[in-house]
Amino acid sequence: MGREFPPVAATNERLWAYGCSPYAALTPEGIQQHVALAQSLARQIYADGYWPIVPHLYAPQWLDDADPEQRAVGLQWGLSLLVRCRMVYVYGGRAPSSGMCLELAEADRLGIPQRVWIPTEEELRRYG
Repeated sequence: MGREFPPVAATNERLWAYGCSPYAALTPEGIQQHVALAQSLARQIYADGYWPIVPHLYAPQWLDDADPEQRAVGLQWGLSLLVRCRMVYVYGGRAPSSGMCLELAEADRLGIPQRVWIPTEEELRRYG
């Protein structure tokens, strides 16, 4: 009944991978779509054998993304997690948002490899 994932690395062998995809949107529905996309991205990261680190799935639980100060705190927190990651998965289905551009610039500065991820229609149906 639950989702099935392919066999992956043992818990103690998994490295962290950062999920970079849009969050902000003009409507609550747009944000919901972006959250579903980020969840799909996290599932792909996990299926590939990494622990997914997707800050914009967590930070909006206690920070208000509409408040510029709180958004800046969330972005800074995400960057502090990025430095610990071995890979960045980038949603490639559209031009990067301003937050994504900050994350990608930091990944470049740190020399962290990036993998572009474009979900298939089936992945979006299955996970989104």
